[in-house]
Amino acid sequence: NAPAEYGIFGRLEAIMLVLSGIVLLREKLSIVKAAGVSVAFLASICLITTWDVSHQALFYGSVYVIGMTVGGVIVKQLLDQKVASPVALLMLRTWTVAASAVGVVLVNGALFHVVRNGIQFTDVLVATATGVTMLVIIGFRYQALTRIQLWEFSAMAPVSAVVSTILLRIGGAELGAGPALAMILIGVGEALVHSRSLLRSRAEAEVM
Repeated sequence: NAPAEYGIFGRLEAIMLVLSGIVLLREKLSIVKAAGVSVAFLASICLITTWDVSHQALFYGSVYVIGMTVGGVIVKQLLDQKVASPVALLMLRTWTVAASAVGVVLVNGALFHVVRNGIQFTDVLVATATGVTMLVIIGFRYQALTRIQLWEFSAMAPVSAVVSTILLRIGGAELGAGPALAMILIGVGEALVHSRSLLRSRAEAEVM
């Protein structure tokens, strides 16, 4: 069920980032990029309808998305207002570490598992690996906020579903038409969101 659960995380996070960026931070949204966001949404919906999703995963995903959205809005405001870099950096690092620690618990359901079954060495390894991975990913995402708008993360959010699907496929799970279509849609959505930025960067490089 991991791909569907990651799909829920991605979809909820995408919606919250779009609303927060446009409503709270008053960021502009072009027609082309709006189309990219919509395509990414369709990808998440495709994943959600392909697999069964547990209520526990939905709860974990909702809490995770709220935390990530709050962190994104706060960090983006600090960067936009040009707060002294040490302050912004401290805020970014603090929230990144906190979000990673919470993510370990939420994604793995570690607390509930330990209470029911006792702690196992493999559980510690999985939780640690998850925490380190989230730490790196969240750090890179917040760092990218210095160059792009908050809502643009909406197209990036479902990418974890693609990663999860690929890992399951490597592990021997079957990849049906639904997940394959979702992966294609996610790629198309991200391409649309970043198309103008890529063209602008290429044009600037040619001028130089």
